[in-house]
Amino acid sequence: MTCAFSSTRTALRVRYRTQQFAFCSTRSNDIHSVAIIGGGLAGLSTAHHFIQKQPGIQITIFDKAPVGTAGASSVAGGLLHPLSPRGKLVYQGRFGLQATNELVEQANRYQTCVVSESLFRVALNDEHVQQLKQTARTLPEYCEWISPQDMTMMMMQTSTTAGSSPNVQGGLKLSNGCKVLHVPSYLQGLYMACQAKASGNITWTLLLENTCSSSFLTEESPHHFQLFNNFDAVVLAAGAGMFQNDSLLSLKDFPVDFLIRGQSIEMKLVSPPPRNGSSNRQNNAALLCGKYISPLFEKNRVLIGATHEWSSTPPLSTNQVIQDLRQRTIDMAPFVWKHGEIANVTCGYRVQSRRGPLGRLPIIGRLHDCTDIHNNVYIFTGLSSRGLLYHGLYGDVLTDMILGIQEHESGQEEYNLDWWRKC
Repeated sequence: MTCAFSSTRTALRVRYRTQQFAFCSTRSNDIHSVAIIGGGLAGLSTAHHFIQKQPGIQITIFDKAPVGTAGASSVAGGLLHPLSPRGKLVYQGRFGLQATNELVEQANRYQTCVVSESLFRVALNDEHVQQLKQTARTLPEYCEWISPQDMTMMMMQTSTTAGSSPNVQGGLKLSNGCKVLHVPSYLQGLYMACQAKASGNITWTLLLENTCSSSFLTEESPHHFQLFNNFDAVVLAAGAGMFQNDSLLSLKDFPVDFLIRGQSIEMKLVSPPPRNGSSNRQNNAALLCGKYISPLFEKNRVLIGATHEWSSTPPLSTNQVIQDLRQRTIDMAPFVWKHGEIANVTCGYRVQSRRGPLGRLPIIGRLHDCTDIHNNVYIFTGLSSRGLLYHGLYGDVLTDMILGIQEHESGQEEYNLDWWRKC
């Protein structure tokens, strides 16, 4: 690789900050306290940027569980990279990667959350090979083509994928800011970073035991709205919970076709005898090709995911989940399925925004028809499968929008923030 993350970071930050503040030329002295509903990726990114920009601001996060223990964010695969499934750079991918890495740096000071500083996009057929070689040529700062021989050698030396696969025809090594995170640890570390910066001005409030995110904001529970009377703004960042069952937010009012259920498998691996006299396998290889095999912190344990199920359909059974994920990942790493034992099946729901010319983008902005909740309500959702990539960037943009009061036209156009209102 000819370009290291550290060597491009300063230049990228200048470009990112120049674009970021293009629509926030004024600051507000009227925002002193904010309620954030949902403490996942979107909610904690928003909290961190508020604290960073408005010293002394009071933040209260409402969630149904302790940090990093519930919701789609807590069961995410943890693969941070800026590529589409076809190997293209996604919209705002560079800035999203940089913004997330800045948050990871903060979180990692308080809770170790980086599992690996690289991951691998596997080529399983000739079409993959052509696509990924082109990606290596166009994005050399992130991507390095790995030959089939070198990919096989890498897989032989790691406990997560030990053993070769005749179907692997090479792949990309993604690095220079691309990495694997243990997302629950990352969320915990980010909240601790918020606590350190806020000097006691941030609170995590658990909802009642018989209350969940999907029923927190309902017409049948008006007493909950009284909680918001003393806040200057409310940010709705609870993900799929805001749209399920009897929530006040309706899917028909947003460009969201479906809520997506994703089930994943935690697999415990039993390593075979060491080969070639080597006993030092490293548990850090993450593989991606449609589905993913991602290492966890616990030795010889990986996360395989995820199914793609419409929430309106009955959930797949455990056997169906195993069958689906085995079929879609066995060509990448047959060893995992031959020597693995199912330890757990996780499940999360995410909001998948409608695909547009720029792909699937987050839904972010002010809601003008939620006066029953508060007269200053914002939404941050629709991160879908790009939650890790986009939460840092758009949390930054959203807090600028709120603190700047006015949504300047240059910012709307620069980040395409208004796309969902036009659908």
